[in-house]
Parts: sequence; C-alpha cells; structure tokens
Amino acid sequence: MEVKNWLLTGLTMFTLSFVACDDDENKGEEPPVPVTFEVAVSDVETTSATVAVTPSDANATYYFDVVKKATFDELGSPTAVAEKVIADLKKYQAENGAVLSDTLSQGNDSRVYTEVLSASTEYTACAFGVDASGKLTTEVFTQDFTTKELPPLVIEGFADCTADFWGDKKGTVNGKWVLTLTSSDWIKYMNLEVATSLDQKANPVGVYEISNPYGEVGTALPGYQDGDNFEGCTYIEYTSYPAQGLFLVSGTITITSTGEDVYKVEIDAKDGDGRRVQAVYEGDMYITDKTLGFGDGDEEEEY
Repeated sequence: MEVKNWLLTGLTMFTLSFVACDDDENKGEEPPVPVTFEVAVSDVETTSATVAVTPSDANATYYFDVVKKATFDELGSPTAVAEKVIADLKKYQAENGAVLSDTLSQGNDSRVYTEVLSASTEYTACAFGVDASGKLTTEVFTQDFTTKELPPLVIEGFADCTADFWGDKKGTVNGKWVLTLTSSDWIKYMNLEVATSLDQKANPVGVYEISNPYGEVGTALPGYQDGDNFEGCTYIEYTSYPAQGLFLVSGTITITSTGEDVYKVEIDAKDGDGRRVQAVYEGDMYITDKTLGFGDGDEEEEY
C-alpha cells in the first residue's frame, strides 16, 4: 500500500507541474489586437468628396469605398454591405482580367471621388480588412456624410404655352394633359404631363405632384428619355446636338387661371441630381382637345 500511495502521489505532482508549466507558457502569449480603421471624409462638394483611411496596422490589407447610406439601411448591417461590395468587385474584376489583391490597400490611403456622387445625397464611407480571397478580417468602420446641394436652376424666358387634352387615349386611366412651354427663339423647351379627371377638358388648372406611379388625379409624370423622345416632365435647351434632357423627378406643378384666357404655370421641382428647378410662365394658353378626331369623324377642338 505504501508503494502504491507513493506512486499515486508522484503522478499527481507530475501532472500538476505539467499543467502549471503550460499555464505559464500561455500567460506569455498576448491575444492578437484587432485591426481598426480611422475613416475621414473631407472636401465634400455637390458631386465629389475625399476619403482618407488610417489603419492601426500598416501591414493589414483592406478595402475602402463610398456607398449610399440607403444601401446600409436596405441590407441591414455594415457586414452585409461589405460582403456585397467585395462580391460585386470580384465579379467585375473577373470579367476584366483582374484580381482582388490589385485593389486592396495597405498603410495609409486616400481617394478623391470626383463626379461620381450625386448632390444632396447621404453617403457612408466604409473601410474593412479583407484578404486576397475576399474574406473579411475585421469589423466595418464607417463615416457618414451628405453631399452639398446644387445651386437652384431658375429657367426664364418662356413666351408661349400649348396644352393638349388627350383624355385616356394615351396611357392613363384618367385625363391626360400635355403642356409645352417654349421660348420665343424655340431654344428653351419644357414638356409637362399631368393627370386630371376625364371630364376636365376646358383647362388643366390644378396642383400636380411629380410622382411615380403616375396616373392618379393630381399627379405628374417624371421625366425620362425614350429613344430620341423626351417624355414626361422634361426641360431641354436646343443649343447643341444631340440635345440633353433635364428630367424632373419630384416636386410640384401649379396651374392657375389669373384672368380671362390667362394662365400661370409654376414649376418647383428637383431633377435626378437633387437640384432644385424653378420656372414660371404667365400668359395665353393654346388649348386643344386631342380626344376628338380618333376615328369617330370629329375634328380636334381648339379653345
């Protein structure tokens, strides 16, 4: 019994000694410090900004970019955004014979985003660690910013106005009016399409919200280009060829009668870049009922 007790005691001491040594060795190993990034945004203008990134580890590989803040809201988390950014980047590079490592950064880096941002828009600059395979290696670090507004565009010089009532003949469930404002030299041209009730044939007086979907009473069709044609609420200056359209995508069109056969058309809208666009026309309105003459033997009626 004494021999067995001695043997058991010896084994116990050996085991404790081994564990103690192992613990001492582990105490000497510090856990890796997570890499962090400082993201700074400067020189913010209407369509440009500068993004600078400073990593805590100069040897870490990372990627940074600017993404619309709405994308973060849509995808739900910074990690989901980063994963999508890398997935899209890898797809683009594969199509163009490049690899991810070609665009990864190390050390301090910065980039000027010029003419690639939209005015009056919320963005998020983000940076995150990523290896050559596309695997994220750190958290996502962000900095929000908003681009400046473009100066308002005030359009003057409209001298004539026509207004054509199409009823439901041209794609709306209600009445459709198309107004055309032009300058005396025909250089400036604005097209406005608004929806009224079917029985509002005398004039297009009313307040209209430029919106999508379009067609309900009190709405106006956002501008767009269909081939060579400019549709909806669009402004064009024919100073060069091909002409470039400015498309109104939101805002209000107000049409009032200010006297006998005198109308006022006020536009307070925004284009696709968030720029405010304003215009006023007051004068005669040449009104035509286009619902007549569609195969029923009637002629167009002018007012």
